[in-house]
Amino acid sequence: MAAGYRLWVPGAAVFVIALALSVADYLRENRLEAGPVDLVRAMGVVFIVGLLVLDGASLLLFDDFPGATVPVGVLLTPILAFTLLVADRPIS
Repeated sequence: MAAGYRLWVPGAAVFVIALALSVADYLRENRLEAGPVDLVRAMGVVFIVGLLVLDGASLLLFDDFPGATVPVGVLLTPILAFTLLVADRPIS
């Protein structure tokens, strides 16, 4: 069980990075939009990385809890990541 929680910490850190990117986007939107990286697609990639790490942690923790629980993030995060990655963005 401890391995699952040790893996959960870097997964949570990835989502803190996503939060920091979103705050930076609100504060410095014009500067970030002019940059070489599309922030929307970068956020989609960050969500996929965080999803993979937290899915691994969920799998490690799944055997230790009785019942059939499915974390909501496991279902919603890939939908959000896919939506961000395929978003039709105008080219500036």
